[in-house]
Amino acid sequence: MENINNKYINVYKRIIQNKKIKMKWRETLDNIILSVIVPVYNVSEYIDACVNSIIEQSYDNNIEIILIDDGSTDGSGLKCDYYKEHYKNVIVLHKENEA
Repeated sequence: MENINNKYINVYKRIIQNKKIKMKWRETLDNIILSVIVPVYNVSEYIDACVNSIIEQSYDNNIEIILIDDGSTDGSGLKCDYYKEHYKNVIVLHKENEA
């Protein structure tokens, strides 16, 4: 379990280092009080329920949702992109599968 957590921590660090995303955070998410990182791999059947349950929380726009698509092949990545386009507090990172 520790290796999996370290892998996602490293991915999160890469997200933070990306200047474009840093600028997006500054412009749209000034008052973040909670970050939710969701690992995504071939969960097309479940991703809508997962993301919608996070979006519906009572934090309004004070929550950021980071979806990390680990090379899904079932359309999960496209669903992540949908949420990114429709919600300013959703960030998506697509990467190659590392198993």
